[in-house]
Amino acid sequence: MPYSNLFVSDMRYLLDTNIFIFLVNDTHSLSNDVSVILKDYSNTLYLSVESIKELIVLIRNKKVKFKQWKSPVQMIEAIEHEFGIYSLMPV
Repeated sequence: MPYSNLFVSDMRYLLDTNIFIFLVNDTHSLSNDVSVILKDYSNTLYLSVESIKELIVLIRNKKVKFKQWKSPVQMIEAIEHEFGIYSLMPV
C-alpha cells in the first residue's frame, strides 16, 4: 500500500511555520505527502499564534518575504480568508 494512502480525511493539522512559508512561497518544495494533506479540503488546518508571531519577526528582520502582502497585517488577514487556515489561540 502506498504511503500516501495511509492519510485519513477529516483530520485537523497544526502547521509548522516552515510549512506555511513553503505553502505560500514555494509549493514545489513540499513533499507529496504534505501536499496531499494541504489540498484535501476535508482537513482543517491551523496555524498557532506563536507561528504567526514568528512570521511577523521573520518579515520585520527581512528573513522571509511574501510578495503578495505588503504588511504583516495583510498576511494575518489572508491566512484565514485566502488559505482557510485558522489561528489557534493558546489555551
